[in-house]
Amino acid sequence: PPPPARGPRPLHPGPRRPGPTPTACDRGFFARPPLCRGPHPLRYPVTMPGRRAATDRVFSPRAWFKRAAAKVPTSAAGGILVGLFLVVTAAFGGLATAAPPAPAQVPLGTALTVNPFRLTVREVFTTDALTATGLAGAENGPYLVARVDAENVWEATLGTGDAPGGLASAVTAADVAVREGSLTEVYRADDARVASDLQPGVPVELYLAWHLDPGQPLPTQATLRFLAAERATGTLAVSGEYFDAPALEASGIFTLTHRSGPVLAKETAP
Repeated sequence: PPPPARGPRPLHPGPRRPGPTPTACDRGFFARPPLCRGPHPLRYPVTMPGRRAATDRVFSPRAWFKRAAAKVPTSAAGGILVGLFLVVTAAFGGLATAAPPAPAQVPLGTALTVNPFRLTVREVFTTDALTATGLAGAENGPYLVARVDAENVWEATLGTGDAPGGLASAVTAADVAVREGSLTEVYRADDARVASDLQPGVPVELYLAWHLDPGQPLPTQATLRFLAAERATGTLAVSGEYFDAPALEASGIFTLTHRSGPVLAKETAP
């Protein structure tokens, strides 16, 4: 028998059966995202035409920044701005360590206070010998000699040795070939004695001598460095106050003259 006649198909068919949710990988091959073309495609749901799913949204830095800024508490905004400022300045060297200031330059005749002394350099020269026969068995020159007015500005007696707080530690010679192992020698200018102690508040004229290397030519210029010691108070092994950690305070570059004869007029034993 002939098949039954069918009427026209309805324009709006009834509801379809529920099926699997369409995904982006269910589209045509050329319309698929690149992640769908591998052996294990990434499948994520899509919405109906005209609407975008969360995974299909175009990334907007401006919108992301607004959402992130809305989540930041007001109290932390200042710290974040300071952090951003430090990061930007660090990129241009803003956090680089500043170079230490150059030491002050001291000419002849200028008084300078380097804790715990007040010093005035009167003359700097070289010589072949301090005295005609030497002092206390000291060897003859050559010597670098500085004639200095010194005063102890502390309230107690201080020595002239190389230990911190001593005069020899406050004035050192540079840019000259000092004999290895030699110490700074300090003599009184009035009687040629070795100056061992400096009384507080009593100015005295001294000769500071550095034994030069005899195998090197005599220098024509020398640098004197002035170091200030830090006042400290003993707690355990040391009691009372003392001076420690000398640090460069100033320096002076002096042109040298040369004396062939003895410097100290008298030869009194120390």
